[in-house]
Amino acid sequence: MSEFGIRTDGVKDESGRVAHLREAMAAFRQCSEFVIGASVWTFNDYLSRFPGTNPNGYRPWGLVGPDREPRGMYIAWQEEFAPATLEPVDGGKVRVTARKDFPSYVLRDYSLRCGGAVVPVPVLKPGESKEIALPSGGEVDLVKPGGFVILKKLFIVNRKT
Repeated sequence: MSEFGIRTDGVKDESGRVAHLREAMAAFRQCSEFVIGASVWTFNDYLSRFPGTNPNGYRPWGLVGPDREPRGMYIAWQEEFAPATLEPVDGGKVRVTARKDFPSYVLRDYSLRCGGAVVPVPVLKPGESKEIALPSGGEVDLVKPGGFVILKKLFIVNRKT
């Protein structure tokens, strides 16, 4: 598999790049029995003298701009490449589902961070889900071992059961 992506100046707005990413990932997931990786070109805009480079010297391909400010594409990339999905569930809970398609691996020693609290995620094999009670609403981070946040979601918590 080769890298894929669209320049920021090659679409009407950022939603075109996000749509391309989501379509590509859906296609890759249909081939998850033999596709084990994908690479978005590129993380950040970069300086270049390559023909076709913008007058400011930057090639505008990045998930983040030259100033490292995340674009909408960054958030979509984070969701698509996370090994789990997060969905709100009534009763102030979130459903954590380990992806079964791509990327797919056992979630071990992951946690959710919400409102200053850290809630461990039980070991989940690909395709397994678990509903976890949140201490509050707001931003929920999926944190991998070592403390790196791999997914951020904003939830309005409905405590009704």
